[in-house]
Amino acid sequence: MKIILSIGSIIGSLSLVTLSAYACSNKSGHTGMDPYSFLLLFIPLFVIGLVGLRYQQARKYALTAVGIAVSGIVLLLVLDRTNTLVEYEAWIDRGMPEKGKDISNKHLTR
Repeated sequence: MKIILSIGSIIGSLSLVTLSAYACSNKSGHTGMDPYSFLLLFIPLFVIGLVGLRYQQARKYALTAVGIAVSGIVLLLVLDRTNTLVEYEAWIDRGMPEKGKDISNKHLTR
């Protein structure tokens, strides 16, 4: 279990760094890829981390995995909410808002 959690945490950490770097380097606020595709990594990492909490020997690794997964999910939500990194079609649907401008809930679309 420790090995699975360690590998998942490493991949999750690398994904967090990659997503953050891409968001910082993206000047337009929109992208051709769907940032929410990272959920395909963060949600299973979260679930595996929760399962790992049942094993005393793997508790630290499990907490690390859960923390990384939650951080990734929160990062995705913040990037979307502030129009920092939005899929191109969603960006157009929102009226092409400026990067970094907060949006109201009624205009929040994927």
